[in-house]
This record gives sequence, structure tokens and C-alpha cells, in this order.
Amino acid sequence: MARVPYVQYEEAVPEVKKIYDKQKESLGKILNTTLVRGHCPELLKGITRMQQAQEETNFSPRSLRPLLTLLVSRLNGCPHWIDIHTMRGLRVGHDEEKLFKIENYDSETSFNEEERIALRFAEGMTKTPVEVDEILFSKLKEFYSENQIVEIATIVSFQNFNAKFNAAMKTDSNEFCSLDI
Repeated sequence: MARVPYVQYEEAVPEVKKIYDKQKESLGKILNTTLVRGHCPELLKGITRMQQAQEETNFSPRSLRPLLTLLVSRLNGCPHWIDIHTMRGLRVGHDEEKLFKIENYDSETSFNEEERIALRFAEGMTKTPVEVDEILFSKLKEFYSENQIVEIATIVSFQNFNAKFNAAMKTDSNEFCSLDI
């Protein structure tokens, strides 16, 4: 149970209802994190716009995104986003075993070197303080362009923001995925 009550559709102001409607249309339901953020319409609108902007960029491989966001969610202990990003990982073609072993990406053969470097970068960004040294960054540049690196860093930092918010608020999973990850 979330630490603050969800703002249900009937209670939401019109601008929040628009966001709820779009989310229900695209995902089949309103995310619990959106229901929590319904308390602050302006913040919800800004966060929604940031999510849309990330969906509109296409520099890094689409299959990499759910790996990055799932790892960050796992490292932050956020069941809400673990659920969503597991579902997204399955949708782009990753198998259950690979997603289940995301935290062992360095030793698992199902991850290629390009994925490992990006995941190492994501893990380093998730630590406090951030642990991204010049050696790691130069390896990242071997596989990714500057546009891709900026996009990856944005996706990872935004996912850290989301995962920490939901872990602190104890936002419930939406149960998109039945995997016990």
C-alpha cells in the first residue's frame, strides 16, 4: 500500500484526467505512480513530458532501454518499476532468464559487450556518489556515439529519480508481469 492515497479518476482535476486517459489507452491501466503523482498536477505534467521526450528519442538501441531501467529499478529496490520494465524487456524480445539475471550482467553470457558496458555505466550512475571513471567512460565511447551516451545517461538518471520516488512512497506494482524478479 502506497504511503499516500492514490488520486482516483473521479477525484482528479481535468488536466490529470487527460494524463490518466492517455496512459489507460496506451498501457491498459493507469500506473500507480501516476495515481500518486496526481496529487501534484504540475509535477505530473512535467514528469509525463519528460517520459514522452525519452520515448521520442531513438539514438540508442530500443532493446537496451528496458535492460538499463530494469537494472536501475532492481538496484533501487523498486517493485513498481521492476514490474513495468520486466514487461517492457519481454516485449522487445529479451527472455525471462536474461531479465532475471540482470544484476549479474558482467558474468552472464546472454549479455553482449555493448550491453555490459552500458549496464556498468548505469550501475555506476546509480551509486552514491556516482562511480563513473574515465576508463569506463572511454569504453562506453567505443560502443556509443555522443548522442547515444547523452540519451543513455538521461534514461538512467530519470529512472533513478522514478525508482527512488516509488521506493520511498511504497508505490505498489501494477502487476503487468507475473515473473518473480
